Formats: sequence, C-alpha cells, structure tokens
Amino acid sequence: MNGFDLNAGPLTLGLFTGLTYALLAAGLVLVYRASRFINFAHAAVGLFGAAFVSLGVTQYGVSYWPALAFGVLVGAGVGALTEIMVVKPLADAPRVLSMVATLGMSTFLVVTALAVNPDGLSGLNFPQPSGMPTGSIGALRVTPAYAAQAILSPIALVALGVLLTRSRLGLSIRASASNPDAAATSGIAPRSTSLWAWAIAGGLATLAASFLLPSRGVVTPAALGPELLIRGLAAAAIARFASYPIAVATAVSIGVVEQLLATNADANGWIEVVILAAIMVSLLFDRRDGRAPVERWTDLGSPSRMPEHVRRAPLVRVGSVLVGAVALAAVLSVPWRASGSQTLAVTLAIGLAIVGVSVGIVTGLGGQLSLAQFGFAAIAAAVSVRIADASNLALGWLCGALSAAVVAVLVALPALRVRGPQLAVATLAFSIATASFLLDRDVLLGERRTPRRPGGSIDGIALSDSRGYYWVAVAALLAVLGLAHRLRSGAFARVLVAVRDNEDAARAMSLSTNNVKLRAAAIGGFVAGVGGVVYGHAFTTVSSANFPASASIDAVTATVIGGMGSLIGPVLGAFYLSAIPALFNPTPEALAGLSAAWLILIVSVHGGLAELLYRLRDRAFAVFLTADDDSRNDDPAASQTDTVPHVPVAQRRPAAQPGSSVAPGDDLLVLEGVHRSFGGVRAVDDVSLTVRRGEIVGVVGPNGAGKTTLFELIGGFIRPELGRIVFDSRDVTGVPAYQRARQGVARTFQSALLFPSLTVTDAVKVALEAHHRSSFADIVITSTADRERRAAAEALVRTHGLTTFADVPIAALPTGTRRRVELVCALAQRPQLVLLDEPAAGIAQAETAGLVAALREIRATGTTVIIIEHDLALLGALCDRLIVMAAGAVIADGPPASVQSDPAVVEAYLGRSPGIGESL
Repeated sequence: MNGFDLNAGPLTLGLFTGLTYALLAAGLVLVYRASRFINFAHAAVGLFGAAFVSLGVTQYGVSYWPALAFGVLVGAGVGALTEIMVVKPLADAPRVLSMVATLGMSTFLVVTALAVNPDGLSGLNFPQPSGMPTGSIGALRVTPAYAAQAILSPIALVALGVLLTRSRLGLSIRASASNPDAAATSGIAPRSTSLWAWAIAGGLATLAASFLLPSRGVVTPAALGPELLIRGLAAAAIARFASYPIAVATAVSIGVVEQLLATNADANGWIEVVILAAIMVSLLFDRRDGRAPVERWTDLGSPSRMPEHVRRAPLVRVGSVLVGAVALAAVLSVPWRASGSQTLAVTLAIGLAIVGVSVGIVTGLGGQLSLAQFGFAAIAAAVSVRIADASNLALGWLCGALSAAVVAVLVALPALRVRGPQLAVATLAFSIATASFLLDRDVLLGERRTPRRPGGSIDGIALSDSRGYYWVAVAALLAVLGLAHRLRSGAFARVLVAVRDNEDAARAMSLSTNNVKLRAAAIGGFVAGVGGVVYGHAFTTVSSANFPASASIDAVTATVIGGMGSLIGPVLGAFYLSAIPALFNPTPEALAGLSAAWLILIVSVHGGLAELLYRLRDRAFAVFLTADDDSRNDDPAASQTDTVPHVPVAQRRPAAQPGSSVAPGDDLLVLEGVHRSFGGVRAVDDVSLTVRRGEIVGVVGPNGAGKTTLFELIGGFIRPELGRIVFDSRDVTGVPAYQRARQGVARTFQSALLFPSLTVTDAVKVALEAHHRSSFADIVITSTADRERRAAAEALVRTHGLTTFADVPIAALPTGTRRRVELVCALAQRPQLVLLDEPAAGIAQAETAGLVAALREIRATGTTVIIIEHDLALLGALCDRLIVMAAGAVIADGPPASVQSDPAVVEAYLGRSPGIGESL
C-alpha cells in the first residue's frame, strides 16, 4: 500500500523487534521507579555485556548459552557499578549532572566494548542463539536471533513482572519506589533495592542487545549508542517512566512501525521522526502538575573569585595580563604551526565550544538538560550554506543563527511543563531525527553541499583556506564569549537562575517562568546556531554525516567536562573531547582512558576542568603572594563566613508605635465555596472567607488541615475545582501565580529556600521585577531599568539591616537570615497582600520579637497579611483574628481569644472534647 509492505513478514519482524525494545524500556522504567533517575547509559551497558557474549563464543569457543549467561552477569555488574560509582556520588547534585555522567558512562562503555571486541559487535559476526527454531513467516526468514526475540523476550518480561509482584525483592523495590521513607521505616533499605534495580536493568539491556545485534548488519558507534537507546527511551517516556504495560505496548508499536517503514526506500529516517512526534504529543497531553522540585545548583556555580586585596596585587595583575597574552598568542599562531588537517580539527573544536556555550546558557543557567543544541547547530549550518550559496555569506550566517533560535523555541514549546528527564528524552529524539532525516532533505543539505567561505586574506593566508578560516572561527568564539559574559552578569542570568533554582519562588515574585524559559531557548538556540555556522562552513563539502546525533551528546559532555558554571568551561571541554583525539589519533584503548578520566573528573569535581584550574590558581597565589593580616581584615569579603550571625530587624529599624496601624477597610480577598482535592482526598473543602484591607489574619490548624493548600489557591499556584476567588474586586480564580504577584499578592514559603545560587542583593532584584521588569534590551546592555533595580535593591537591603550579607549567596545564610531576606523580597514587590507560611519556623525564640516587630511595620504601611503559624502566642500578640482549619474546612473564625477557647478548635487539636474551662 503506497509503497509499504503490509504483509505478515514485516509485521511479524516488527513484533519480534518491538518485544526486544520492550526489554530496554522495562529496564529504564525499573531504574527510574527505583531511583528517580534516567540511565542514559542503559543501551551501552547492554552492548558492553553483549561484547563479552560475542567474545566468549567467537574467540574462546564457549557455547552460546553459557556465554550469554556470563554476558548478562557482566551487564548486571556494570549496571550496579554505574549506580555505585556515578549515581550515588552525585545523589545530592542536580539531576542534570547525574544524567550527563551517565552519558559519559555510555561513551566510555561503547568505546571500551569496541576496544574489547572491535569486530564482534557487527551483526555479520555476532553469534546466533543455538537451538532456536527457524522457518519462514511470509517473506520473513526466521533466524535463531529472531526466534530468540520472539520467545525469550516475552519470557524475560513475564519473569520481570513475576519478580516485581510476587517476590520479596520485587515488592521491596516497588515499596521503595513508591515511598522511600515509609519503606525505610518498614525495614527496607532503599539503597539496596536501588542497587538491585540497576543490576536487573543491566541484565535486561544485555539480553536486548544480544538478541538485536545479529540482525543489525554493519553497526556504527552512533547506532550502538543514541539510535538504539532512543527506542527504549521513547517507550519509557510515553509511559511516564511509571507503567510497564504501556512501556511494553509502546515499544512493540515502535518496532512494528519501524519495520513497516523500512519496506519503503523513500521512508528512510521516518521512524526517528515518528518517535519524535510521539514523544512531543505525549508531552502535550501530560496532565501532571508541572511544578519542579527544588534542586541544589550551587555545585555548578561560577568558580570563586579571588579576594579584592589579592586581585589588586601587582603580581596578580601583571600575571593575569601575561597569561592572557600568552594564551592569545598561542591561539593566533595555530595556522602557522599546525598542518591543514590539524587546523581543521581545532576549528571544529571551536565550533563545538560555541555550541557548548549555548549548553551553558540553557542547562548551566537554566537548568534544562537539552540534548538538541547540536541539532539546532546543524539546522543553522544547513540554512546558512543554502542562503549563502543563493545570496551572500553574511546573510546566510545571520539567517542560519536566527533559524536555530526559531527551531529551539518550537522544540521548547511542548516541553514547557516538564524539565530534566522528559526534556532530555525529547531533545535527544530531535537530534536523532535531525541527523537521520531533516538534514537529508533537499531544502537543507540533501546529499552534499559545498559551503562558501569569506574572501580576503591575513598575512598572505586566504580566509577561504582552512588555515585562514580558523581566524574567522576564533573571532566568532570571542564574540560569543563576550555575549555570554554579558548574559551571565546581567538581568537575563539573574531571572534565569532564579527560575532554575526555585520555580515556585520565581512565580511568587511575578516571573513568568514559561517566558523566561522560551527566552533562554531562543538565545541558546541563536548561540548554538553561530556554532553550527562556524562548524558547517569549516568543511570543504558538508552533509548530514558531519552532524551525527552523538555530537549533541558531545556538546553537553564537553560543557560539563570544562565546567558548566564557568564561561571558559565549554572551550576547555571541547578541546579535551574533540581536539585532542583529532590531533593525536589515540588508539581505542587510549580513547577509553580519556573517557574514563573525564568521567572520574565530573564525579569528583563538579565544576570540571575550570574548577581545577581555579584551584591551581589559588594555590599558586597562596605560594607566591603573601598578604598581611591587616589587608585581609580590610577586605569585607575575606571576613565573611558561611554561617553569619542574625541581627533582629528590631535592632535595625524602630518598631511601629501602638496606634500606628492602619484600620481595616473594605474587603480585599474573598473566597466563595472553594474546593480542591488530591487523589480523592479533599484538601480544601467548601472554604468561604473574607479578608479586609489592613488586617493581619492568622490561619491555624493541625497538620494536614489544608492550610498550605489554601495558600496555594490564594497565590494562584493551583486552581480550585469549584468556587471563586476574588482579589481587589477582580475575579482571579484562573489567574496564574506570576500575574497575581503583579496584581499585588506576595508570598513566602515554609522552606525559605529562595534562590540558593543568588546573592541577597540579586534575590531582591528578582523581587523588584514585579514593578521594574527586565526588557530584551537588558540582555545586551545595562539599561536604565537595570540600574534602577540595583539602586532600589541596595536601598532595601540597607534599610532592613542586611548590608553585611548583601553579596553573600543565600545558600550560605542561616535560616533566620534567609527568612528576613524572604520578607524583604516580599516587601520589594509593594504588595497589597502578603501570605506568610510559617515565618517563625526554624528561627530562635529570641528572634521572634524581631519578626513580630517587622510584621507590625508591614501592617503600618496598610499591607494586609495572612499568616500560617503554629506559635499561638505569636499569633495572639499579632493577629486581629484567627481562622482555624481542620480536614480542609474552616471550623472557626474570630478574635484570637475566643477562637482559642472554641470547643470545636480544642477538639480538633486535642482529639477529644474540652474539659471545663479548658482552652488552647
């Protein structure tokens, strides 16, 4: 039909292949459910185990089944070692770093597998299972490998199901995946069950690879890695990494569609497009709450700056200039000292480095693991080559970079509600589809194109020559580094890091997280496009083969190797990962050693090569530069420590005098019959209440009463299922959190985490976005609005007694000081209503008086306050009235004294009817 063979043969082969893909998908789901982690080395683990199967049979004469058993054990062991050596050490690091580490593990395993058995992974040489039935189904000749796929893959899947549902180990794995804390209290060790899950997944991956390889023909490293992995990843992602039946059904469907498309020569590469479309559609229909967990990003922060007194030292200033001059001279001398092929290798490394800078923007600053940046670069290169050929080179380069920005935004749109794992899968699928399908279209590169290069020459070397073009690449790199420096030091990076560190707090401070992410995607895509243009025009002729899907992984890997938090990191990583192998042509064993070295590096030093260089710099200055104690004491930064003393606000600002409070006025906030349920539990049950302007209202109740959910509803973080919310005479029931913040609703959170990577002053600047929003001009220049934000932030910090901590990262502040900073951020928004979620939690009793004074000062300005707090004495001294909740409903509302003696309130707290005269 329309050139596709729909007979029994292709359908049966697709079913067989799909069942084997299901083994990969099941292993990925198992690992994710056990450890909330996507193993991007999953397919490579299987290939490594399969290499030993082939080695045992073809070189040592071992029978197939004992060799397969040994290979499965090897795969299981490597899976367990991955958990121990990579996942466990990075347990507290951002998931981005952990996922990149498994990408590195994947590269290492593939290279090592090829080194161990360079010819044995080819389908022509890989051993077939012995004793399997053969025959024909239609035009399909059933080989022993196909029979193993059809018979053993379902048996393995059923065995996995029985293990998970009937065995003690399986039940322990499921219990730990569902609720690690509850499992631990029941005597189950989550770490042990996670280790078993990784080992079982490694064994399943080895089975899948051993059954698939005999039918693969000549296998390339790309096919061994991303192209095989994406089959299982897509099925697991569509199943939300949660449902084994959905993952298996999807994997089988992928296998069937793949084989049907393979029957039509004109449909080459379509399966990758189908997989990409399926993943994107699944993201669009993902109805889960898109709120992201707060992660610790401080490990990926910029390397520490030298103290001011050190930077002013003549030796340091002269040394810095000399180092920079030597580095620049070395870079510019490459065309005279290197051959044409070596110069080309360095030029390509520069292109990869520029793409790595875009990864640093999207992933390092934005926290979104994008594996599509080199795919955007490839599209930019293709567009540039075509337009330059039809018009002129400058227009081609500009259109190429802009096209990458547009495509990056289009790819980001369906993934706005997800981050981390799901986004990584979607972007990897895009890179594979770009390499295998999009670039081969005639509108882009087709079979092959000849790029144009600039005219002119430098010192007799033509820019159209590979050696002359190198200087063009260097100029582009310097321009991109200048732009990236501006981005990292301005409002763009500040709001992007805020969204990365804590989306909820960012939305509470009026930031539209979707707009921030799309802006980052566009800028990151543009920078990647510049890298793609430089990379593509470096070749004499260019085709899709120059932009493999693995290069997108290389771009991310290079950025992490060099240091994602450093501006120069992507350059260092690109030269390590790309230029060194190209210049020195290492053996497979040496290449495996290079991969192992950088894997060890990022596991032990999260800041990569840049952090190592900064450590060496600091040690060198410690040896050659001695600063006296007086100069150190003169430097404020040198005297700061991670733990800073808390100075109560009352000591910095006079408390409001009695009678200075603003009398309550008209209704500011009205809730009418609001309902909200989670999983059948009604967290807020038909709540109706009114808060007047200028009031301070306390909300109390036992744990699980629905207090925080009520704040979520008022703040716009979740929507009610029934009822209406009116704020300042406007119905805001469907208004999102960031828009409510702009209308005058400020909120603090029980955790008081704020933005750990930002300083106190920068956090206040983020809060000022509510009235001084950064524009697109802030990306490139320091605008008037940015200067006004800085002045206003510094004034607020100074007024509230936080000057000592102005440049201290929030992660280094104790809880009490963080809560003060959070309160200042709320005030910076000039709100009409402030929602305070347990502001006294975690602070010393002596600091409570300062908190009460600060809240009274807020009230004196006419700001309305709703406060959740367990300290009834504090609420009694502060609030005009109390609202008591129990089981999601309001059970009392009135003055503090009468509420505390209300029988229903006493019973809700004590669990029994009150005695005579008893009150809280």
